[in-house]
Amino acid sequence: MRVALLVAELGRSGGMGVIRDWARALDDAVLVLCGEAARSGDEASRGGTGAPEELDGVPVRPLAAMADESVDVAVATWWTTAEALWDVPARRRVVLLQSLDQRYYHDDEPADRLGAAAVLDLPVGFVAVSAHLARVVTALRPDAPVREVAPGIDKAVFAPAPPRTGPGPLRVLVEGQPSLWFKGVADAVAAVRRMREPAAVTVVAADPEAAGDVGADRVCGALSPGEMAALYAEHDVLLKLSRFEGLGLPVLEAFHVGRPAVLTPVGGAAGIAEHGVNALVVGFDDEPGTTDALDRLARDAALRERLGRGALATAARWPSREDGAAAFAAALRSLAEADPPALDAGLRRLSQARRRTVESVRAEGWRRRAAEGEAAWWKDAWRQADERNAEYDRWSRELRARIDELQRRPGFRIEEGLKRLGRLGRRR
Repeated sequence: MRVALLVAELGRSGGMGVIRDWARALDDAVLVLCGEAARSGDEASRGGTGAPEELDGVPVRPLAAMADESVDVAVATWWTTAEALWDVPARRRVVLLQSLDQRYYHDDEPADRLGAAAVLDLPVGFVAVSAHLARVVTALRPDAPVREVAPGIDKAVFAPAPPRTGPGPLRVLVEGQPSLWFKGVADAVAAVRRMREPAAVTVVAADPEAAGDVGADRVCGALSPGEMAALYAEHDVLLKLSRFEGLGLPVLEAFHVGRPAVLTPVGGAAGIAEHGVNALVVGFDDEPGTTDALDRLARDAALRERLGRGALATAARWPSREDGAAAFAAALRSLAEADPPALDAGLRRLSQARRRTVESVRAEGWRRRAAEGEAAWWKDAWRQADERNAEYDRWSRELRARIDELQRRPGFRIEEGLKRLGRLGRRR
């Protein structure tokens, strides 16, 4: 089965790591670069310094190179790649959901939010990485075929490690890129800093150089799986205060090492994190409650040990890396054999209307930015006018002083002074 995985980048994010693993395990797969990444790929095909020709043994191609290369299944992996599904000759088209992409954007980014949500209207099959995501798709699109496939964990790398038994501060690991608003990294560090019990906090980020000063004792990142496993083992608990997660692989990795978590009740963690069994679940934006949970863990080594045992029990039931990749391949074969949703006139009109709405909202954003630019111009003009007025004020004071001086001279005639003043004003 020939599979084209459409990607927007080749970075080292957790989501891209899952795609790379699954692509390697397929019999015949190709990573297809879309958007800006595709232009880099075109440069590379002409001998430039763009994208590589392969990644982890999987061929990499720019989108344009796939126009005449047919595949059995084309898979969009991020909402911006979904439009390219119809640029690749494919027998079936699938969207891989590792999250609900529209949730990445703020309320003041309506065009991106709407564009991401529009993917769920497409006449395609879906692969969801968690039961939560599968339920969302089924509720919104009961006509669409959906398969749930959980990414597996490399159990040889993320293996049980003995917990700390000696004294010392609670060692808290916060996972997430601080610049991503929905990860709640700043809130997590603040919750640790409010603890009554001694604690040390480490932040691990995908790009530590862009993390900024988050107030942690240590910031690290860009780690290999082995280094990440060692980092979990060094700590007592994983703290994640995400606003949403499609699944939350770091929680599962920590569980495999035997470390419990303190986390928010994100949908992706449903059925995985169980309060009082392998984790302590705290409310969204409940920083005092988060601090109390961490203080409990700091004071109660027996609680940490019990939750750690629960984490290992959950990990034992989770699929391995190989099992996850095999399940993905099976899901694609199943979707390739299933009847796709009908692309009837009504759905086509819906997609076209949604697309027009997206473009309209984007245009409104451009108009708003143009208006903001015009406002900035007027502000600058006003500033210059203020500066000119100040200059005129200085000139007026100088003239007044000059008139006073002249009036004090014997024989000065006021008519002559006014004429001189007028000539001076015209020269200015």
